[in-house]
Amino acid sequence: MYVPGYSYIRARSTDWFSKGNSDNWKPASIFVDDNEVICFVIDETEDYYSIFLPSAPTPSSGSICVREKNKVTFLPLTVAETVSMIRQLGKGASSSIEKVKNEVFENRK
Repeated sequence: MYVPGYSYIRARSTDWFSKGNSDNWKPASIFVDDNEVICFVIDETEDYYSIFLPSAPTPSSGSICVREKNKVTFLPLTVAETVSMIRQLGKGASSSIEKVKNEVFENRK
């Protein structure tokens, strides 16, 4: 049976993240123009992280940048949770960022 557009829809639904390509990625956030942006740390050197800034609602495309390590905040999320949040246009992002900020504040006391 032929269903028009099925191969396209199937290719889009089994994207890059579901193929195990992001196993070593770490969810994080950085500031870009006074906005805290959810990202993934994909590589590191002694002083810098390579950062992938996914687009919403399709996190398999986005931008790449490099940041000093002290300007990156790691998030207590899995890659799957972060991708789901991005696909939902940021639903749950505020509480995740707030949780990290509260933990940092408590540790400074």
